[in-house]
Amino acid sequence: MKIPKIKIPKLRLTTIQLAILMGSIVLLSFAFVQYQSNNRKLDIQERQDREEKLAESSRKLSLSFCLSSADDTYWEYIKLNNTSSKENADGTITYNAYQSDWTKAQERKDKAVELCELKYGK
Repeated sequence: MKIPKIKIPKLRLTTIQLAILMGSIVLLSFAFVQYQSNNRKLDIQERQDREEKLAESSRKLSLSFCLSSADDTYWEYIKLNNTSSKENADGTITYNAYQSDWTKAQERKDKAVELCELKYGK
C-alpha cells in the first residue's frame, strides 16, 4: 500500500502580511497582559474588601465583649458590696445594697463603657 503524498503549500508572506501578523500577535499579547493585570487589581480589591469586612466584624465582636465585661463589672461590684441578696422563685436574685453602692457601680460601668467606645468605637 502506498502512502499518499500530501503537498503542503509553501507559506510566502509579503512584508505587509508579516507586519500585520506580528502586529496582531503583539496586540493579542498586550490584551492578555491587560486582562491579567485587571484580574489582579480585582483580586487585590476583593482581598481588601474581605479584610475590611473581617476587621469590622472583629471590631464589633470586641466591642460587644467589652460592653458585656462592663456590665459584669457593675454586677460584680454590687455582689461584693451588697448587704444581702435573695433568690426569687423564678430563679432571679434580688440584691439589697446602699444607694451609694448602686451609684458607684453605675459610675464604674459608665467608665468601662466609655473606654470600650474609645477603644472599639460605636
